[in-house]
Amino acid sequence: MTLASRASQFAHWRLIALLAFTLALRGGLILARFDQLQADPDSYLLIAQHLVRSAVFSVDDPSVNSPRPSAYRPPLYPVLLSNLAVGKDLIIHSGAIAIAHLAMGLATVWLTWLIARWLELGWASYIAGLLVACDPILLNQQSLIMTETLAALCTVIAWALLVRFHFNRNWWNAGLAGGAIGLAALCRPTYLPWLAVSVLLSLLLKPGKVGASQSTSQQPNREISQRLLNAIAMLIGGVSVLSPWVIRNYQAFQEPLVTTTHGGYTLYLANNRHFFAYLRHDQTGLPWDPKNRTEFGDQLRYRESFNEELNGVLYGLNAPVLSLVGNNEFEYDRMLAEQSRQEIRNDPAGFLLAAWYRVRQLWSPLPYKLAADESRARMLLRYLTAGWYLTVYALALAGCYRLRWNLLRSPWLWGVLLCAIFTGVHTLYWCNLRMRAPLMPIVAIVAAAGLLQVTQSAGRVRSSA
Repeated sequence: MTLASRASQFAHWRLIALLAFTLALRGGLILARFDQLQADPDSYLLIAQHLVRSAVFSVDDPSVNSPRPSAYRPPLYPVLLSNLAVGKDLIIHSGAIAIAHLAMGLATVWLTWLIARWLELGWASYIAGLLVACDPILLNQQSLIMTETLAALCTVIAWALLVRFHFNRNWWNAGLAGGAIGLAALCRPTYLPWLAVSVLLSLLLKPGKVGASQSTSQQPNREISQRLLNAIAMLIGGVSVLSPWVIRNYQAFQEPLVTTTHGGYTLYLANNRHFFAYLRHDQTGLPWDPKNRTEFGDQLRYRESFNEELNGVLYGLNAPVLSLVGNNEFEYDRMLAEQSRQEIRNDPAGFLLAAWYRVRQLWSPLPYKLAADESRARMLLRYLTAGWYLTVYALALAGCYRLRWNLLRSPWLWGVLLCAIFTGVHTLYWCNLRMRAPLMPIVAIVAAAGLLQVTQSAGRVRSSA
């Protein structure tokens, strides 16, 4: 056996060990928290059940109304859940959801490793995968019926195809990358600006294979046409994936909606005078959540006033929250969006305060306290999580130093742009710590580059001593 074949075999075993560790860690945590898969906080499982039983994308409570079309949530995750239904009664079992989440987590770790390997990070590629496997937010969200696990997978699928396009810039790879970003936007609309920016960026990249194409000259007109072809293919790829959702919304509501009708609520939730007052005056240290009422501090007053105002909007439409479907759903979305813009105009200083709060929440290493009488175990877990993220952030800073201007060049730029887009969107819209979950594979790969920098610097110090 040659030295090269031995090295290749050893690399395969290391990858198998990484995936086996991921399976053991995530599988064990899912089993330990299996009962949490019974809850459906954002109605994704409800939508999936409606899709299975009546082929209607609906958020209606079946005990109150028969299902009516809705566009309140993005479609990818509930469609995925609907395909897990089995048996004569078409039941979506919690075990099937757990297996699906575990499979998505394994795929995310593998693709993170693959991207890091393509970016020539060597042994640190395994560290990138390990950081994603152990990421506290992703570990927490994998046992919840929410979109973070799928969104993280969508990130690495799209970035992997963008990296592939970087090394071989043809229309086929561009179309695949665009389609992957479109798929991600069906999981979270926050990805939509990434599609637009990626299409524009593809115009700036010289067509052909990197390296081989640099040694041969092309006629300027041919090169321009190939750049245009790549950009058009990426755009068509994204639009083609998005179009079934848009067409469905037009047929159901006469509205060619690309995103959801949830945006107005999340914009108003993030920008209202009650939230601004909370940021200025609240002393509890607890996050503001109008859906839950607490008995300490002034949060009860802020939440009651917010809910009263929100109900005023609803009753103006003669539609309770649970039956906001059809045209009323779209009108409600527009009214809340307009009301939030009015709140921003009325209190620009409050908006700036809230925007800064949201950016801090998005990237904070320390999870917020959820109860005034927090247990010591919970507090210890929060500070251990903060220690983890501070370490990852420190390595990511070292990675930024190592990469320097390469971060502003393809293929690294694709990931940097997604982080910037998420941050920009959440300066306006409601945000908490879990919103950064889809970005953690990108941060992990930059942190892995930072670990290379640290180990190489330490090696130089030892050799000079």
